[in-house]
Amino acid sequence: MIIKDIIGLKQLDTKVIIYEKVNYNTMLMEFFKNCIRDINFSKEKLAVAQTKETGKPIKYCFSEIERCIIQFKEAISYITKINNPTFIQESNFSGVSDISLMPIGTVLAITTFSSPYSSFVHKLIPSIITQNKFIFKPSPKVFNCSNLFFQIINNNYLKITKNSIFCLNFEDKIIEKIFTKISFDYIMFTGTSRVAKLLKDRFPNIPGIYETGSNAMAYIEDYYDLNKLGDILISNAFDQSGMRCVGLKNVFINKKISNTLVNILVEKIKKLKYGNPLNNDTVVGPIYDRNQKESLKKVLKKLKNNGYEVLYGGEFVNNILKP
Repeated sequence: MIIKDIIGLKQLDTKVIIYEKVNYNTMLMEFFKNCIRDINFSKEKLAVAQTKETGKPIKYCFSEIERCIIQFKEAISYITKINNPTFIQESNFSGVSDISLMPIGTVLAITTFSSPYSSFVHKLIPSIITQNKFIFKPSPKVFNCSNLFFQIINNNYLKITKNSIFCLNFEDKIIEKIFTKISFDYIMFTGTSRVAKLLKDRFPNIPGIYETGSNAMAYIEDYYDLNKLGDILISNAFDQSGMRCVGLKNVFINKKISNTLVNILVEKIKKLKYGNPLNNDTVVGPIYDRNQKESLKKVLKKLKNNGYEVLYGGEFVNNILKP
């Protein structure tokens, strides 16, 4: 009766809630374990599919898949804790300790071109743990790999819960029409600030979480190991082939060390491997998005026209922007 006293519910209500939660969480744990198994089995197929569709070098696609597996393992660990009565006793909530886990309805999850797998998983897990309905809207630029990953997840979810998660795999112009036909109660979004603003304007009364890009920058004083620092800056700027929201975009350098550090960065950039994204040592792959390619060309042209000097790289080799 400790649980009854802490949660503040009638004995009958307590029994119903606890039994239902344990049963559902047991199913979820089996679902997460099966997802880990099948993702591991399809790891190479998933990585190649993502590389071919995004141009992201394959080593980074493998790392994204590993990140998905870690997320599922963490979900199993979390469910194990909330199935443990001592976890409930230690809750800081007054009243119903699981108030934060109550379902809110239907979640619309919109994922990004640059990380189609992990941006899907980290929306799915909290949504289904809290027993919400889940609608998945992938980026239209990554239809194939998103579908491949979605089928692995949905097949396992269907087997365990007898329910299905839903995928809206259509072009954006069609999606706008579909949005008028479906209802949802929450938005989980990863993508550009521009699209986030459009969604907020279109659905002003629907709450959500919006993950957008950043203007990440580094401020460098004059007391660093400059060679080690150069490695850190290069890694932050070029890891994931630049396809991540927290990638380094600007560096502000103390004048005392600016020339030295810039020379170090140029030499390190010259060593970066660019080319075929299916090669394991490639760091910078091709840009398959025509609009993004043209946008980068305009930025480089504008810089040159305003007196800036490109010290190394900056030209396109086929669809690859030389680092």
